Amino acid sequence: MTSVAPSSSRAVTESPVVVALDYNNRDNALAFVDRIDPRDCRLKIGKEMFTLFGPQIVRDMQQRGFDVFLDLKFHDIPNTTAHAVAAAAELGVWMVNVHASGGARMMTAAREALLPFGKDAPLLIAVTVLTSMEASDLQDLGVTLSPAEHAERLARLTHNCGLDGVVCSAQEAVRFKNAIGQDFKLVTPGIRPQGSDAGDQRRIMSPEPGAGGGRGLYGYWSSGDPVCGSGANPESHQRNTSQGGVMRDTNSRLVYSTDAGRIDEPKAVAERPKGDGIVRIQRQTSGRKGKGVCLVTGIDADDATLASIAAELKKKCGCGGSVKDGVIENPGR
Repeated sequence: MTSVAPSSSRAVTESPVVVALDYNNRDNALAFVDRIDPRDCRLKIGKEMFTLFGPQIVRDMQQRGFDVFLDLKFHDIPNTTAHAVAAAAELGVWMVNVHASGGARMMTAAREALLPFGKDAPLLIAVTVLTSMEASDLQDLGVTLSPAEHAERLARLTHNCGLDGVVCSAQEAVRFKNAIGQDFKLVTPGIRPQGSDAGDQRRIMSPEPGAGGGRGLYGYWSSGDPVCGSGANPESHQRNTSQGGVMRDTNSRLVYSTDAGRIDEPKAVAERPKGDGIVRIQRQTSGRKGKGVCLVTGIDADDATLASIAAELKKKCGCGGSVKDGVIENPGR
């Protein structure tokens, strides 16, 4: 077995953002990638780019410091799928996926194919129900369950087969976390800034609710056309990631963990409130000579819930504050 590229298990970023590269021109793709920062996001390479440019396009992104999600959605007989997943691991990708509808034997074979790679194995996830599909599409296939119900059934099957997580609509994320557990990883495509074109996506959300709970709730979130599609540019990527809470510039720094309710800086942890994990905690520098400001935003969380978080923050890291209109603000520490 050949050596594994060093990017496979040693992730270069903790950002939940995955930018889908949808280019049919290699130079344009590289020009875009050269203007964004691997600390701010990961990259997703799908069928079009991989078919056009082959494994070298993955290596090009890795050489620029990016973690790569190889989004080829393998769906074949177990042996063929296992070999394909192993080939992706050889390439050193950060994440690879299969279709959950391929069944338990296929997914188990894929997982077992990664065992020889040990800690260098990529994350292995399964696609549940494509975010372009609605109930009528499932009915055409003879599936009488709703998209959310069918996706949950496939997610449970994926979990039972020992995979790391699933691709699902952000609309189903809370349901999955409650049903399967907090450690089960979710990748939520169909994340689009408010006001952007939905394209052929149906079950979509904007970055605010999609990334608000981060990997602790909504998981890694993927955005393509609004970031690098026609008319888009790296500045739209920066707006997109900022809307989801990913901030890196000279005046601010990303200090909240995307595990809901956890603070990475300062070294303290605010417990996630029961019944609501949709919490974003951010510490940035104000204009008043560097005084710290903690912001905790709760989506679908009332002021009473946020007040309990504020009390926990004050106890554990000395930054509490008042609650107003769904935001905890602290003028300084």
